[in-house]
Amino acid sequence: MQAHRWSSAAGSTTYQASDPTHFNPNKSLLFLFVIFLITLGLCGWGCSTGIGSAGSAVRSTNTTGPTATSGATSSSTNSPAAPPSPPPAVAPSNALSLLHFGSAGFGGDDTSVFQTALNFTAANGQTLEIPVGNYNVNPLSFPENSNVFVVAGATITANPGYGDGVTMLNINSSNVTITGAGAAVSVFHMLKAEYTSGEWRHCLNIVNASNVTISGISCNDSGGDGLYLSYSTNVTIEDCIFNNNRRQGSSIIGGGEPHLLFARPLY
Repeated sequence: MQAHRWSSAAGSTTYQASDPTHFNPNKSLLFLFVIFLITLGLCGWGCSTGIGSAGSAVRSTNTTGPTATSGATSSSTNSPAAPPSPPPAVAPSNALSLLHFGSAGFGGDDTSVFQTALNFTAANGQTLEIPVGNYNVNPLSFPENSNVFVVAGATITANPGYGDGVTMLNINSSNVTITGAGAAVSVFHMLKAEYTSGEWRHCLNIVNASNVTISGISCNDSGGDGLYLSYSTNVTIEDCIFNNNRRQGSSIIGGGEPHLLFARPLY
C-alpha cells in the first residue's frame, strides 16, 4: 500500500488509498445487506399507501373486466326487459258460486242449476263463478247483463244427443261477459266423435248480440264451429282456444260495422 502525504499550513496529514489486495468481502456483504433492508422497508411503506392502492386497482380491473364483457352480461344489458306477466284472472269478491243454486258436478245433468244461476245473477248484477269440477249441460242461454267467471279446473261438457243445429252456449243479448282463468284450464267442449253428420252444432253461438266480451276460455270439439259470430256489434274475443271442431275454429258472418276485436285466438 502506498501512502500519500498532503501538507498545509496547519500541518501535514497522511491518507492511505485502498489496496485491492486487502479488500474485505465480509464488510461488503454487510453493506449490501443493510442497503437491502432499507430498500425493503421503503417498498413496504409505499405498498401500504398509494402504490399499493394502484396495484389493487389494477388487479380489480383485470378481474372484473372479462365478467363485464361476457356474453351473459352483455345480453342482459342490451336486451329489453320482458314485460311482467299479467296476474291470473280471479273472480270478484262478490261473485256467487254455481253451487249456491244447487248440487252440480256429480255426473248428472247440471243444466237446470246452470240456467237458474245465470238468470239470477244477471238480474241482480252479480258475477256467477263456476268452481272447479266437471259439469254436463244441454244448451244454455245467457240473458242480458250476464257476467260469468270460469275458474281454472272447471270443465263444462255438452250432454249426449245434440242434434244438428243445436248449439251449446247461446248469446242473443247485450252486455254479456264470460271470463276464464286461462284457455287451457277453463274449458267448454262438446262430443265431436258423436257428430257424424251436419256442421251446425256450434260450441259458442253469438247472434244478434251487442257488448259481448269473451276471454280466457276454450270451446272445443263441436259439431260445427268453435265460435259462430253473426250480426253482432261491439264484440271482443281474446286469448281463447277453438280447437278440434268439426267444421272450423270460428266463423264471423254479417255486415255493417260490428266493432269486433279478435285477439290472440288459437285453433
